Amino acid sequence: MKKIVAVLIALTVAVGTASAVEFSVGGKAGASFAYTHEYTNSLIGGADISVFAGINFVEFANEKAKIGIRPEIGGLVQIPKFGFYFDMRLPVTFTYAFSESFSLGAGVGIGLFDIVDFSLASDVFALFKAGTGNILVDFSYDLGLVNFEEYGVTDRFSLGVGYQYTF
Repeated sequence: MKKIVAVLIALTVAVGTASAVEFSVGGKAGASFAYTHEYTNSLIGGADISVFAGINFVEFANEKAKIGIRPEIGGLVQIPKFGFYFDMRLPVTFTYAFSESFSLGAGVGIGLFDIVDFSLASDVFALFKAGTGNILVDFSYDLGLVNFEEYGVTDRFSLGVGYQYTF
C-alpha cells in the first residue's frame, strides 16, 4: 500500500507539472502536534518543517480563482525529547485572490504521517504578496484513518509560516 501511494503521488506531481498554468515552490516552519489515539493515547509536540510545490491547473473568474495541488514533504521534529516523524501530504487546493496582494485558500487530500499513518489532510491558508512570491500562513489538520503497522491512528495539527516563490 505504501508503494502504491508513493507511485500515485509521483505520477500526480509529474503530470501536474507538465500541464500547470502556474508553478511555485516554497518552505514553511511552525508548531505541530500529533495525537495518537485508540490504544496508545499519546501527544507529540514540536516543530513542523516542510517543503512544498504549488501546482495550479485551472484559472477562472478573471484569473482570481485557481484550482491545483500542493504536494508537501517534511516532518515533525519532536521537542524537548528529540525525535523525527516523516510527513507527506497531497491536498487539492482552491485559492481565491481578493486583491493583488492577498489570497485565501483551502485544500483537502491525503496524507501519510510517520510512514504508517494514512490520513485525510486538510488545509486553510492565506497568501500575502511579498516580492516575486508570497508569505504563507497555513493551518493544517490531518484526520488519521488507517495505521498500517500498529493499533491506533494519529491526528495532526500544524500552524506554519513560510514563503513560496512563484514562477
